[in-house]
Amino acid sequence: MSFKKLKSKGAPPTAKKTENLNVVEGNASDHFVAMNFKVNPEFRKAFRSYASDLDIPMKDLLERCFDFYKNRK
Repeated sequence: MSFKKLKSKGAPPTAKKTENLNVVEGNASDHFVAMNFKVNPEFRKAFRSYASDLDIPMKDLLERCFDFYKNRK
């Protein structure tokens, strides 16, 4: 069994200056970032169901809940 000699992969790409994706220019409400966290399945089902009952996205319900909680303190 003969094997072919592998060719070199070549030179590595040049380093590029990456932009900071967390910096928002312009209207901040036009940009969103992910908030990844885990919840138990029963909570998620109840949260989704309640958002659906209100006919709003889950993101809006979370924002309303946070505003309510923040204003109570």
